[in-house]
Amino acid sequence: MRVRTASRLLLGVSVALNACATASSSPIGARAGAPFVASAPATSIASAATPASASASAYASDGGAGTLPAESTAPTVPTVPTEWMAETPPAPPSADALPAEAAFRTLDREIAAKYDTPERHTYRSVARAFGVADIDPVTKQVVRGVDGRLKMRVAAKFTENAAEAEKWDLRLQALIKKYESPEWVAAAMERQGNIFDTLRTALANANPVLFEGDEARELDKMRASGRPQLHVMAARIEASALEFWEKKRKQELDGADIVVVRRYATMVAFARAKGIRNERVTRALRRLAFYTDLIDDDTLASIVTSTPNPNDFGATKLTYRKRQYAPSP
Repeated sequence: MRVRTASRLLLGVSVALNACATASSSPIGARAGAPFVASAPATSIASAATPASASASAYASDGGAGTLPAESTAPTVPTVPTEWMAETPPAPPSADALPAEAAFRTLDREIAAKYDTPERHTYRSVARAFGVADIDPVTKQVVRGVDGRLKMRVAAKFTENAAEAEKWDLRLQALIKKYESPEWVAAAMERQGNIFDTLRTALANANPVLFEGDEARELDKMRASGRPQLHVMAARIEASALEFWEKKRKQELDGADIVVVRRYATMVAFARAKGIRNERVTRALRRLAFYTDLIDDDTLASIVTSTPNPNDFGATKLTYRKRQYAPSP
């Protein structure tokens, strides 16, 4: 391989990958800034591939526990802070409890079938995870459409998954606004958290190859050439791709942390006020305990205290005290 060819590969990879890293903010950033605020009901005030273990949670139709990827289950939380379980006795079932349950279970099964699948949340390469921008062969610059967006040579699977997560999040939010049943409103809130939790955790556990296909073969040729200059160039190309992966993944994980914590914190606050104690509340508390240790307590506090309180339709924010969701020693 000529040095000139290797230089073009280095330039193309660097420009195409890093353009994707800097072109826009996290695809779930908008959801981070738009936590759920309940609306008053109309009738009431009231290796190369991600490991198989990194599959999305598959809820059973009866609201079963499901499974989350390895990162999420590493620190097992045997107990939850009981003071954050419901203090008041549960209210009698609302008049719409049965249709609310039916609507939730139907939507839950649809999410499980169309979103909670291992293949959807598998990222086999950096390019497939975050995409590769198209490069003009003459100007060596990224190509943009008339709308100013990058034209992609390789589609970004994580961005597609984030858009899919938002779609289901909005479907659940419509259910939340339609029904009054506290139990099934809380179930939908917890499922919202789970959707973004699945998206985030699969990315956190991903171990994709840096290159595949033609790029991988070209790099192999460079390393096998016996020419020191090509060895250096190959190392620079791989370092550039690794830097892109780490930077972009952190950006997406940071954005996802906000959405996930807000969804679960909203659910726990709502359930506590409505006297709901069930496995969904326990799951949400366990996930919040996990995130307490994953990110730091101060960051968690800032997320929670910027989350609208679902019990007064967002007139106030949720409150937080140190390690609020962590199990008592």
